Amino acid sequence: MCGHTGIKQAFAAKKDIDLVVTGMGDFSDRHDLLSLFLKDSDQDLKALRRRGWVGNVQYRPFTAKGPAPEAPRDLRAVTVFELKDLVDLALKPDKEVILMARQCGLCARAHAAALSALLSNPSLKFFSRLVLDRATATELLK
Repeated sequence: MCGHTGIKQAFAAKKDIDLVVTGMGDFSDRHDLLSLFLKDSDQDLKALRRRGWVGNVQYRPFTAKGPAPEAPRDLRAVTVFELKDLVDLALKPDKEVILMARQCGLCARAHAAALSALLSNPSLKFFSRLVLDRATATELLK
């Protein structure tokens, strides 16, 4: 897949990217886009939750312990940066990874539980800067 037109060029430019702006999802939010996609693709969401999936960044799932291990039959998004790449990029002084963590735009559910995993585990620090909405910050502080 990495050899397809457009994708090949994106991967070739990876080393030249200095700024990544991304968002996160919470696997417990019924409106989470990754969850909806997987549900529509007949993936067993309950099994993924049992495997510890709590959220995602760039549609790449993570558990409280780190990036979610993948099974051969798992569907996945094509991303230029894997989660470990974002951690490494965020540590570089000449690079920025800005993560937006906000409540659900449809049901106003705060994504504090998934964000808490990111804040408490260094292998999940996918950002150099974090942008929060008030509802998520308030829930996180509880």
